[in-house]
Amino acid sequence: MNVEPTEIEVESAAKNLRVAWSDNTTSRFPLRYLRGYCPCAACQGHGGQITFVDIKESKITGISEVGNYALAIAWRDDDATSHTTGIYSFDYLRDLDPDRGNYPRTDVG
Repeated sequence: MNVEPTEIEVESAAKNLRVAWSDNTTSRFPLRYLRGYCPCAACQGHGGQITFVDIKESKITGISEVGNYALAIAWRDDDATSHTTGIYSFDYLRDLDPDRGNYPRTDVG
């Protein structure tokens, strides 16, 4: 079964991205966490391991769907640079959900 987003909302006050899924679950991603685990080659290199990149403050400036499999998220980072190469597959987003505990919460504290 392919699970896809049915609703996507940037919760600016809470600094979260909320994604409602077609299986009636919801994921909430703190923006710093989501930006820190950006899967693009500029952030992660060309190796296989995903690591957290500590960007203190980021804002989402745009979200668009990539086919039927991913979201492209555009960011404005704390140093005013834009970052537009992050393509988050739906599978990666589901795996990245903080409630699943698959990735360390290095975005807090």
